[in-house]
Amino acid sequence: MNKEQRDKLSEVLLQESLACVKRQDSEDAFDLLQLSVKLSFKDKLERILNGDRELLDEVVRRQFDPDDGTKIIARCMMSILITDEAFNKKYKFHVEYED
Repeated sequence: MNKEQRDKLSEVLLQESLACVKRQDSEDAFDLLQLSVKLSFKDKLERILNGDRELLDEVVRRQFDPDDGTKIIARCMMSILITDEAFNKKYKFHVEYED
């Protein structure tokens, strides 16, 4: 799949995620949002998995950005990364969840 196709699919997934939010289906909304982020930020996620520590540090910082959109994307990216076995072996992150 080329970048243009990924971007189109990502946009459709994001729109469907928003539709799920309106239906109060938060579980599906979260899953669709993660898929959208995974497609949209595929290159950045791969760079982090390949050892780009500077980019990883940037994503970690953006989890606390005052802009909600930036914060959500960064947190989705970290959620995707933390479920990757190679990432966990390389970086040995500790995850804490807030209520």
